Amino acid sequence: MSSFKINIQITGSKDSYVFLTKTDNSFYDAKTIRAHSWMRTLKEANIEYRPLYQTRHSFASQMIQNGEDIIWVASMLGHSSPKMTLDKYVKSETKKRGTFISNVMCTE
Repeated sequence: MSSFKINIQITGSKDSYVFLTKTDNSFYDAKTIRAHSWMRTLKEANIEYRPLYQTRHSFASQMIQNGEDIIWVASMLGHSSPKMTLDKYVKSETKKRGTFISNVMCTE
């Protein structure tokens, strides 16, 4: 059984957030998670400090870049619509699109 499923069984039985303290108690807010785990984890990984909230943005960006269904991503983030997610996480590009059509039509 994966550690993720085991963690869900543990925290689900405690009606808790996903992560628990070393003594299997719930963290009661993000400030406590940051103070007890987040800063230590970043230091051990030799990563410069960043707010815990940035993991939300990283999650969303990675899911979208890897072709995950935008409706699912929006739902996971609690957004009211996929449009809200797209507006926030997908940058408009100035890159020319559909150039293969022009290339095909010009060569015939």
